[in-house]
Amino acid sequence: LNRSTQGLYAPGSTFKLITATAGMRANKIDWDDILDCGPSYMVGGRAFPEHDPVGYGQVDLEKMLAVSCNVWNYQVGLRTGPENLAKEARRFGLDAPLLQKPAEHNNHSTTELPNPATRMVVPDRAYKQRIAGEPWTDGDTANTSIGQGYLLTTPLHMACLIASVARGETRTTPSIIHDPGRDGRHAGAEPIGLNTQQLNALREGMLRCVEEGTAKSVRIPGLPYAAKTGTSEYFKKGEKAHLAWIIGYAPADNPVVAFCVLVEGQLDTSTWGGKTAGPVVKALGGDIKDLSLMMVAMKEGGIPASEAANAIKSSLASLINPTDVADGLFQPVKV
Repeated sequence: LNRSTQGLYAPGSTFKLITATAGMRANKIDWDDILDCGPSYMVGGRAFPEHDPVGYGQVDLEKMLAVSCNVWNYQVGLRTGPENLAKEARRFGLDAPLLQKPAEHNNHSTTELPNPATRMVVPDRAYKQRIAGEPWTDGDTANTSIGQGYLLTTPLHMACLIASVARGETRTTPSIIHDPGRDGRHAGAEPIGLNTQQLNALREGMLRCVEEGTAKSVRIPGLPYAAKTGTSEYFKKGEKAHLAWIIGYAPADNPVVAFCVLVEGQLDTSTWGGKTAGPVVKALGGDIKDLSLMMVAMKEGGIPASEAANAIKSSLASLINPTDVADGLFQPVKV
């Protein structure tokens, strides 16, 4: 199983980017609205918890992303509704297969890798009725708003989501095939649909996540980057375990590299986004910084694209088993 392209996981708090975007696009919340966020929020007679036992008090969009406030998302998710949450997730392509070859390519395979994931789940009322024979509840909406419940997607999809936020468009189209003739357009992409203040607040919140929030312990010296951490639950051998996520892009003010790290936890509760996945990003900090500088130079015309591509491939070879990096099989996502 290639976990990055085939593994299906609940995205946890990284999905809060979708909840926030959906809420703002539906005019249920704005970037500077402040919500009161205590240690829990009552939904259908059940207290849905915050991950901090005291709560976070007065929370706006930026603070929510910095501290990953659950209660803010419960409230916004319930205001926005499950259909709008699902619609927004689909708009970013979280339910669509990736690594599809262009239709004009004449070959026997339609995908760049064998057996890409096709069973992603972006749930709505109809989905639950179909698979469980039960009506959707507000509790389902609360779970979805923080990236839990029925949601399933791949790490590659979440890397594309964060690249889309960096680009200000939906549906980033990744490729592992080096094609000098590729025009850089992303199939099905459209403007993200937020005004300047809203998009800036979304990005600033992720920068604050690194500078002062859940990812502050994994700052990379000399490279300001934006990120969102996440923790979600899954069952391993019938017992509950945690998944640790971090997604981000760099540099924060001129993004050219997007990344996603997912760590499958063991049968305990000590696996957390910033604590567990974050150090992987920090350990790769020098390589991410080098990649970013090379991509910025290429973007600005400082070095030829071919020279940058070779340097990037060499950097990737230091991150991955060299036998996994074949000649011509890397195409950076253009942001």
